[in-house]
Amino acid sequence: MYMWINTGPMPGFSVIIKENNLKKGRIKIDSDRCKGCLLCVGQCPKGVIKKGEKINRFGYTLAEFCDNGSCNACTLCAIVCPDCAIEVIEITEDGK
Repeated sequence: MYMWINTGPMPGFSVIIKENNLKKGRIKIDSDRCKGCLLCVGQCPKGVIKKGEKINRFGYTLAEFCDNGSCNACTLCAIVCPDCAIEVIEITEDGK
């Protein structure tokens, strides 16, 4: 089975990857850098990022990672983040 990933703001660039080759991952969102633009929410092919309820010290509502185990460390969220607030962490087989 194959999965189509739309890269969004870069028209004409898309990625097709084989699903059984997907990695597992998680993300960290830097609360001081996130301005709540939510571009990451629209780009996540697995839907694991949503608008959160927390507000940072600058008054912005933060994006939030909902870890349900389906993140594949594709890095699309980090690529579209204009504030470089997202770090993608690939989870290895030993769970680290």
